[in-house]
Amino acid sequence: MSDSHVEAQHHHLPEVKFVGAWSTLVGREITVKQGGRLLDQGRVEEATSDGRLLWLMQDGANHRRIIEDLPGRSVWIPPDPE
Repeated sequence: MSDSHVEAQHHHLPEVKFVGAWSTLVGREITVKQGGRLLDQGRVEEATSDGRLLWLMQDGANHRRIIEDLPGRSVWIPPDPE
């Protein structure tokens, strides 16, 4: 069983997939995890060409945050509709 499948079953969420190339995420809704724990969620407004930084748009008090690709940090997205 894949890690993403186990993760989805554990939290009763739709299956998600890990993303390694952050520069491809502009316009996508994402979940950011640090060491397997939820760190942040939102829509990627912009990304640096090397994929090391994301600008994450959110609702609420914090409308925009910068997310840095650090060790132990991962990005997950819902799968593309079939």
